[in-house]
Amino acid sequence: MRLLLVEDETIIRKGIKSMVQKFYPDWRIDEAANGLEALKLADTSDYDIALIDINMPNMNGLELAKELQDRVMCKIVISGFGQFGYAVEMMQYGVMDYLLKPVDREQLKSALDKAVLMLARSQSTLVTPIDDAITTAEKINKALSYIEENYAQPIDMTTVSEHVDMNYYVFSQIFKRQVGINFVRHLRELRIEKAKHMLSTTNSTIKQIASAVGYADDKVFSKVFKTETGVSPRRYQQEEGQ
Repeated sequence: MRLLLVEDETIIRKGIKSMVQKFYPDWRIDEAANGLEALKLADTSDYDIALIDINMPNMNGLELAKELQDRVMCKIVISGFGQFGYAVEMMQYGVMDYLLKPVDREQLKSALDKAVLMLARSQSTLVTPIDDAITTAEKINKALSYIEENYAQPIDMTTVSEHVDMNYYVFSQIFKRQVGINFVRHLRELRIEKAKHMLSTTNSTIKQIASAVGYADDKVFSKVFKTETGVSPRRYQQEEGQ
């Protein structure tokens, strides 16, 4: 089991990590001091559970939960007293539980046990008879076709899983198993490949290309493109363009 612990206060973060390690000594626990650090970790590793503090610098817990919506199945919020209304808002991003500071040992254990149970139930649905497995494979292929046709639109895993009539979390697990990478990574790589083609074969502006491959904000597109390729879109266009 892999857990991502996101908390900007070092003492609190270390204390929570220590408790989790006593509950589940075999778990891998990665730490992040803020949302941006957490996203970098999520880009390179897959996590089953995320423990997220609400109040953090650079990117708050609400923004992080939204970014991790399609990447981490079980998300648990940690916050100070009086911020419950803020946490309720996070439920739309798949937050499954809420813990108050100072974090109570038993409440933390209960929340983690609930997450483990949810993950176990999700995994159990992946063991299917042959006929069901064939149907599932067909649905994943249908999903891939849908993504290919609609990558320029503001689609996400909710959109695609509903399109192929699959449970959101089951779709997430099976998609990664069949495709080899998670949904977010697949969509990002597809968009970047389409962008590279446009940059090298058209005279479109960066803003036009960003929009054409599904990015409403060309600055976000440029940042993602450079992260994936090592160069900016403009530099790529200059070097590879017509």
